[in-house]
Amino acid sequence: MDTSGVRKLRFALEQKIGRRLSLREVAEAIGMDRSRLNKLELNLAKEIRAEELIGLRSYFSAQLERPVIDEEIVKYALNSKRGFGQALALCP
Repeated sequence: MDTSGVRKLRFALEQKIGRRLSLREVAEAIGMDRSRLNKLELNLAKEIRAEELIGLRSYFSAQLERPVIDEEIVKYALNSKRGFGQALALCP
């Protein structure tokens, strides 16, 4: 199985802080359900909501002390009438 962008970011943060970082810790920090974050990490989610993408990007940017771009989390965004992707496909 390919490692998702979310998982890669979590592993990068684990290396930075020198300890294991649980899904629960990340999920609580960004206000997401742990099971939802697990689905995103395992590439089992068909889409990611805008607020999830924003939360993940903000959290990992702050914790890694560098900008995290959407492409590190998702593969591509589908355009919508609202101007923001309604559905975002996850990175493999």
